[in-house]
Amino acid sequence: MERSHQRVEKIKKENLNKSLSRWPNFYIVGAAKCGTTSLYYYLNSHPNVYMSTMKEPHFFAQVNPTKEQRHIVPVVSNEVDYLKLFEGCEDGMLKGEASPSYLWSEKAPLNIYEKAPDGKIIILLRDPIERAYSHYLMDFRQGVQTKSFYEALKEDYSKKEKGWGVSHLYVELGLYYEQVKRYLETFGDDQIKVLLFEDLKSNRESLMEEICGFLDVDFNLLAFEKDKVYLRYAAPRNKLAQKVMGNPMIRNAAKFVPQAFRTGIKDKVLFKRTEKPKMDENSKNFLKEVYETDLQQLESLLNKDLSKLRKVWDVN
Repeated sequence: MERSHQRVEKIKKENLNKSLSRWPNFYIVGAAKCGTTSLYYYLNSHPNVYMSTMKEPHFFAQVNPTKEQRHIVPVVSNEVDYLKLFEGCEDGMLKGEASPSYLWSEKAPLNIYEKAPDGKIIILLRDPIERAYSHYLMDFRQGVQTKSFYEALKEDYSKKEKGWGVSHLYVELGLYYEQVKRYLETFGDDQIKVLLFEDLKSNRESLMEEICGFLDVDFNLLAFEKDKVYLRYAAPRNKLAQKVMGNPMIRNAAKFVPQAFRTGIKDKVLFKRTEKPKMDENSKNFLKEVYETDLQQLESLLNKDLSKLRKVWDVN
């Protein structure tokens, strides 16, 4: 961490203590499957907030998905294209984006700091066991995962080559301690807001009021649908639907189809709303052993009761 500290100090000495106007003022950095999509759309409803036209550009994480994953993980890799995502922003508006890879990425905190040292960082955390399972179910629905949860966990955890869009990172994305610590050490407490997914679900209005206060925008102007939840769980209707979702050619061709039509096809043909299948005990016990120490360290780091992040630990 010494090298990172030296880089932060160098930026300060170079008189970059104020955010450059071309860059976003705030960043929703993750974690994945913790409500970043909902938060993106809620904030996008505010007349004084402009969210990037692409929800997850992954620009500051410098991710490099495998050929097989590129149709699922689109990336903006150069500065010109990234800044074009904010061309519609009017003077006086806040600019923001939401890329869940930024929390996991070791590079992202300093890369963001170099461009926006006064930028504000929003971190959403969720019970890491529940997060991993939600992540797996998403991959299963998209046709990129066919194994059982326990088999997928063990296989992915043991892989030698790992990365965003390279491996699934089911376990690694829930190891929050080092990830949050990197942002705190780079930006400081005043520029960081750590929130819980559980509160976004149960206390949505009060949490959004807290976020608006953090960003210094008027909560009363927020026009989000208070009962609207994005990316609700849905299961593939059959194995054919799962294969269709996992086919890169079909996914790429679908980009040229109007959004409303795509949504209709997904809702009426490919997916069905149903209850989430129950998590198996082997997976839960494996993940509890991995995450226990990390959560204890995180509680100490934040000096905060994180019992809400153990939501499913003792549920049969």
